[in-house]
Amino acid sequence: MMANRFHIPEFLVTLEMIDDTRRQFDDVVDRAEKWLISGTKLPMHKKLGFTDQYRLEVLKNQCLRNIANANEVAELKKSDSYVHYSSELKDEIIKKLVQLWKK
Repeated sequence: MMANRFHIPEFLVTLEMIDDTRRQFDDVVDRAEKWLISGTKLPMHKKLGFTDQYRLEVLKNQCLRNIANANEVAELKKSDSYVHYSSELKDEIIKKLVQLWKK
């Protein structure tokens, strides 16, 4: 039988380190999202890619709200980023397009 690789105290220290790293990562992601929201000149298709990759809900909602017409959706679909979007994000973009058509 193989001996456990960790003793309980070492295991707890490892868990604490993981939690600390996760908090630091979350803090960096939050700051990056705020920077992206604050008006950086990055194109919307790239911002939406980040929203998908890092689950940036506030930024995603802002981007979707800022889509003003069907031409902007068409431009998104032409971008290199669009093929990498999740099906959920693509669905939300299509829902936005339907809302625009109803206006």
